Amino acid sequence: MSANLRIRLYADVVYSYSRGVLRGISDFAKLRGGWDVEFIPQIDPDYVSTLKGDGISGVIIQARSQEQAEPLIRSGIPAVNVANVLTTPIALPSVFPDDRATGVMAADYFLREKNLRSFAFCGPSDIEYSRLRKEGFCATVQSQPCVILKRPEDDPSPQRLEILKSLPRPVGIFCHNDACARAIIREVTSLGALVPDEVAVLGVDDDEIHCELSGVRLSSIRLNTEQIGHEAASLLGRLIAGAPRPQQPILVYPAQVITRRSTDVIALPDAEVAAAVRFIRDRGGRNISVEDLLDQTRLARRTLEMRFRKALGRSPYQEIRRVQIERARSLLSGTDRPVREIADACGFKETRQLSTAFHERFGLSPRQYRRKARGDGESIDAVPAVENAR
Repeated sequence: MSANLRIRLYADVVYSYSRGVLRGISDFAKLRGGWDVEFIPQIDPDYVSTLKGDGISGVIIQARSQEQAEPLIRSGIPAVNVANVLTTPIALPSVFPDDRATGVMAADYFLREKNLRSFAFCGPSDIEYSRLRKEGFCATVQSQPCVILKRPEDDPSPQRLEILKSLPRPVGIFCHNDACARAIIREVTSLGALVPDEVAVLGVDDDEIHCELSGVRLSSIRLNTEQIGHEAASLLGRLIAGAPRPQQPILVYPAQVITRRSTDVIALPDAEVAAAVRFIRDRGGRNISVEDLLDQTRLARRTLEMRFRKALGRSPYQEIRRVQIERARSLLSGTDRPVREIADACGFKETRQLSTAFHERFGLSPRQYRRKARGDGESIDAVPAVENAR
């Protein structure tokens, strides 16, 4: 029997991102078999010098500096990087979250789910994943003002606080991660702003330590970290077997927005439309018809239609369908449930209806969407959205 391959992982498990990636690597290793995996929480300056002597066949690393990456590249040992931190690309095969798509998801959530029209992004410009999240976010809300804020620890000046106080309200602030979002919540509440009624705050990572222990429970984008780990381990296996390294990073689409108190607001001046929208969203669009909304609001059908279009720019039917598609999107990317079950769970009468809706919205079938969401390197949001005007 051949000896197991020794694989070494370098990751900081203080962060939920790292823990999720490690779970994905572990799942892959258990399925594959033949891997002896070692975990090292810190990267020593001379860490590469021990690899060959210890018989290490491959490395998965969160490379946070050129100094960490370059000795590993020179060693020739197959390696995969899972930290999109450096603004200057490094010559290591990589698997990353699709950070630009994460920014797009945040903007889409604020625009479509929360009907906000004032926005800010908070995060550092010298960390690549933050820069890309800002880029995706600001490009998607480009028809509206998007204020760029530094983190509180990067700029404690009174001028920054004045900018924060002067943001048109209600405003949605997207932060590059949960720690930053939690700091922003503290800051805006100290200024007397109401979260989420005046300031809605959204983070990234769905780190329960930050999200659940924040003074206002924090909404966050959950990344597909386990899929990142699985893809990284799979890529490392191919590299060890002699496959050529990919020229571009493998990107894994984010899973979904997890809504908690910090964004639990619908910014609509029409109270009856707001109540109808909440009725739709609380039920995930499941088994809801326009007639159900008429019963809820006691409005005439034409009046409801006109007031929806005035408030949201879309009809009641389009809002129901949009919520159903978003729920299906989340289930496709985050679960292994069969497409027919997802169609039923999201209020589609048959699988063909779900397929038609996905083709109109994304130009993809549900199964194609699932594959792309799980990391084939192409951003789903590169596909133009098409709304069905009904």
